[in-house]
Amino acid sequence: MEYHNTYRLRDKSGEDFSDRLEVILLELPKLPQETDGSALWDWLRFIAARTLEELKMLAEKNPEVKNAVNRLMELNADEQARMEAESRERLRLDIGSYKRDALEQGRAEGLEEGQAKGRAEANHAIARKLLERGWSADEVAATTTLSRDEVLSLAH
Repeated sequence: MEYHNTYRLRDKSGEDFSDRLEVILLELPKLPQETDGSALWDWLRFIAARTLEELKMLAEKNPEVKNAVNRLMELNADEQARMEAESRERLRLDIGSYKRDALEQGRAEGLEEGQAKGRAEANHAIARKLLERGWSADEVAATTTLSRDEVLSLAH
């Protein structure tokens, strides 16, 4: 049984839909008891570990996992350190959320501003054409959303 699977979207002909989208599944229940020699196996065993002995065994085999085990032990031993780590993680997630919201709001405002500018430019172009055809400033103002003064400024 494979514990690490990658899936991609394909079209009817079997061609990849995109090289930018794939789903990677790491299935802990399928993880073999014996190592397959990969760093991924070590990390998944770290995540799935249920006892301190398992963690120590993994730490002996992999220096990166050892660092993670040591940090985990520090956090578990020190309530204040654990609370600070959780607080930092919440802050990191909140900042990311604020950034996404600000970007979304900025895009919406930019789109609105661009649409308004486009409508104004279209009204000016229509007004110029109507003036060229001999319409009066009052008729053009009544037909467009422009004021009489705006129409008169376009006539010059």
